[in-house]
Amino acid sequence: MKKNDFFLILVIAIVVGLFFTFNHFKNNKGDKVVIYVDNKVYKEVPLNKNEELTIKTKSGYNKVKVHDGGVEIEDASCPDKVCVKTG
Repeated sequence: MKKNDFFLILVIAIVVGLFFTFNHFKNNKGDKVVIYVDNKVYKEVPLNKNEELTIKTKSGYNKVKVHDGGVEIEDASCPDKVCVKTG
């Protein structure tokens, strides 16, 4: 094995290692959802827990459902329902 071959293998190994490291951080999902109301933490819910809650304020309500590692707005009092339609 020549000296250049060794450096080529080393560079390839570093590139592959960096690829897997950055890919891990890019695809790493959080473990909880933090719900804010009026810029204050309302509740933190782990994503591995199934929970439904209704958040009521003086301007309306939102029904939030945490399930299957994600979170969605099931219903809202707003007229356009954009948050419900987008998931």
